[in-house]
Amino acid sequence: MYGPLRMTRGFKSRRKKQRPTSIPAVEIDEAGIERATEIPVSLLPTVYLALELPPPGILSGAPKSSTNPEMKVHLKGDKAEIEAAMRTLDVGKFEIGSTAMWGPFCRLLAKIGHTYAAAMLNGNGYEPLLTDLILGKSDYLSHYIGGATGPIPDSDLWISLLPAGGELYLSVGIVLLGRGRLPPYQAVVGLVTNAERVIDESRKWNASGA
Repeated sequence: MYGPLRMTRGFKSRRKKQRPTSIPAVEIDEAGIERATEIPVSLLPTVYLALELPPPGILSGAPKSSTNPEMKVHLKGDKAEIEAAMRTLDVGKFEIGSTAMWGPFCRLLAKIGHTYAAAMLNGNGYEPLLTDLILGKSDYLSHYIGGATGPIPDSDLWISLLPAGGELYLSVGIVLLGRGRLPPYQAVVGLVTNAERVIDESRKWNASGA
């Protein structure tokens, strides 16, 4: 979903040598006739999708579901870069395909939340909930992954203790690509079994400067 953005911004990749130098597009002339073409990555404007997700279903008591929740999909981009690309390519209009890959994106959030909590708390004070999601053994993504709730701290990752349905859950808030580029997300990573231990471990982590 973020392949073109990664290429235009030069994000690190384990398969750098396999990166394409152009991406497929459709050029549309003034008569509305479409023609397949290729756009060099060097001319590609910054355009990407932003998924606005509802809070995880577990926090609202919603039943588990393997289907995607109601969400908003925003198309974001740099207007100046888009206009410059249009002038350079000398086309009136072109289309670039993009798919909102909700499932893989939510699994990415699950991995981030799970590993952050494991590193921060050393596995103490909670029972992990996301192992099956990460391993592809469960499709209840919207039950545990969604939009962040409550105040958003000045951090890309943070933990919260959230009560729901008579239980206390451990949630990891996640900001990707920096502030304002994507909505904030959260992964409900665990069922809290010892809140004092969670708080104590998080204080140790913060004191270490990690």
